[in-house]
Amino acid sequence: MARIASCTKPARMRSFILSLGLLCAFAASAQSYERMISRGTGELPQWVQLMYAPDADPGAVQAAYDAYYAANPFVKNIHTQHFKRWKRELGHNHIPKDIAQREEYEETLGSYLDESASGDRAANWTCIGPFDWDHGAVDKSYACGAAHVYTVEQSLVNTNLLYAGSANAGVWKSTDKGLNWSNVTKGMMIGTVYSVELDHAVQNTAYFGAEGDLWKTTDGGANWASIGDATFQAASHTIRDIVLHPTNNQILFVCSSQGLYRSTNGGASFTQVQAGSWQELELKPGDVNTVYAIKQISNRTEFWRSTNNGVSFTQVGTNWPLPVSPDEQERTEIAVSANAPNTVYALCTGVADGGSGLYGVYKSTDNGSNWIFQCCGTGPGGVPSATNKNLMGWDDQGLDDGGQFYYDLAFAVDPANANKLDVCGVQRWVSTDGGVNFTCPAKWSHSNKVDYVHADIHDIRYYGSEVWVANDGGIFYSSDGGATFNRRMFGIAGTDFWGFGAGGWTGSNVMLGGTYHNGTLLKDNNVYTNGWVSTDGGDGLRGFVHPQYDRRALSDYGYKTLSGDRTVSNGNSSWSREPNADYITGHSSEIVWHPNLVNTAFVGEGNSIWRTEDNGAGFTQVHDFGEYVTSIEVSFSDPNTLYACTYIDWWGVKKVWRTTDGGANWAEVTPNCPIVKGNTWVPSDIAVSATDPQTI
Repeated sequence: MARIASCTKPARMRSFILSLGLLCAFAASAQSYERMISRGTGELPQWVQLMYAPDADPGAVQAAYDAYYAANPFVKNIHTQHFKRWKRELGHNHIPKDIAQREEYEETLGSYLDESASGDRAANWTCIGPFDWDHGAVDKSYACGAAHVYTVEQSLVNTNLLYAGSANAGVWKSTDKGLNWSNVTKGMMIGTVYSVELDHAVQNTAYFGAEGDLWKTTDGGANWASIGDATFQAASHTIRDIVLHPTNNQILFVCSSQGLYRSTNGGASFTQVQAGSWQELELKPGDVNTVYAIKQISNRTEFWRSTNNGVSFTQVGTNWPLPVSPDEQERTEIAVSANAPNTVYALCTGVADGGSGLYGVYKSTDNGSNWIFQCCGTGPGGVPSATNKNLMGWDDQGLDDGGQFYYDLAFAVDPANANKLDVCGVQRWVSTDGGVNFTCPAKWSHSNKVDYVHADIHDIRYYGSEVWVANDGGIFYSSDGGATFNRRMFGIAGTDFWGFGAGGWTGSNVMLGGTYHNGTLLKDNNVYTNGWVSTDGGDGLRGFVHPQYDRRALSDYGYKTLSGDRTVSNGNSSWSREPNADYITGHSSEIVWHPNLVNTAFVGEGNSIWRTEDNGAGFTQVHDFGEYVTSIEVSFSDPNTLYACTYIDWWGVKKVWRTTDGGANWAEVTPNCPIVKGNTWVPSDIAVSATDPQTI
């Protein structure tokens, strides 16, 4: 039953996974909503209630969100962070609102993707980054990264060999201890990868989970096969952990949203040991028969243990967290150390006693039978204070509430010192007394420090004194137990550019873009060390470079005149109207420059197109469409011909407009595209022929 993958799954399967993934997200939101109900939704804004509701309507949520923050100041919290990530995922998976359309959409999406990807692939492309940035440039921001990485693992057979799973760009491999990376899933439709596992006996064998399946290579990543028996493959898995038995490389454990699975033949077939949603699995050091695993159910997690090599599991754990509504505890990471084989630590997150973020750090010295609350404060959760630190927040003193505790979470214990713990969420915290007290060596914004790691940490692993960390900024490596860290993600093309522009007409190599979690990044030919500089903060949505005059560029932080010298600051000036920008696919506008007039440009802001003739100092309105303006283009051969797309709301009919007299009069030219199959809510983008202004 193995499906050999040289490139992709069948088209129908790809589209099914996209829609199923979104429906699963809706289901998860529905579960969250039920818990919100128990906590009293009267205190929550309407947009939050709508977002967590069953089968949440993105259009209604967006409208309520906009209305709420039009009347209230914006404050970052757990709901706004979830909203941003939720929109980001929805932007990748546009699924029809009408349930009756979904089946047809699944049938047609495959052909649409195949047709979209059927262009000429003969061109040779070289990735120019960013892989890192100029830390010594005078004109730099801080805390920038270069790629979203969810997990990283080093081989026990060859310590120079590593695999990493990224948030949006598949699986990457390094054969020189992380100095250089190559993509080993380039020919596959693989995006998010939460888990990888390397065979401890055979160097060329590895596993990863993605797109609902478990994948295996036996030739070092040159080829991958989706593995498992028919029953296992029929389920769509979100795989959070893959663990190979330490002495028998045919025994494989998988923690999936569909159950806890065990294979005795290298993944050819699986037995579902337990049903339900499973988060993580650890093996007791020195004892192949004892296996620990974490299950998530309702508003809590559970600790399960096997004493027969994973054949069966039993729930154990006196004093394990047992939240009572309205409290919740839905995410747990566990860690063990060879230095104290009977000791198990648990990092639990959730909401309790008026506080959110860290629920508690727990310790067991009898293989998980009994647990002791270690940190922080006197009990689970609570309002953060100097004596009750929240290790999940943004403050390096632990004094703020919340954090991204269901998104980024990592936990490790030093194999040579069972009292040294690393707790990771937004930032890294370290304990040297068995989890009673913690300090934050370097805040998420302190990128100048030698022990700094980027924010939003998803994985941390010890290999003797070596430590590897995967986070929203890339991969960080320490050879001295975490005293110092270096960036190790050169070659991983995994930066989320939300807005991006390049100087194109002159052939220059100037690029500027706002990214998701990694600041605003600028490449000015070969001016900067490492090729790029973190010129502004993030999350950024805009990036534009003047196509004729590459010294002019625009980001969310203003208009720049580039100095061309890393020791001289770039100039900054005002640009009075910024184009629309958003995380939603097809919801952003741009700046388009006049092909003949160097100081003239058009901007889509709000419901209108605006024109500047003095390089952004002033603007005049060209046309008000009464609908939100997204993509705009000006004809290269006839600047009086312009095109615009409009976006009335999430599910509204998207339109395309044209003017041939510089904007005085407009006509709707929305195409009736057979591929869209009546899904007129799908956003449009425009490209105009360089020689024929009527051809788009």
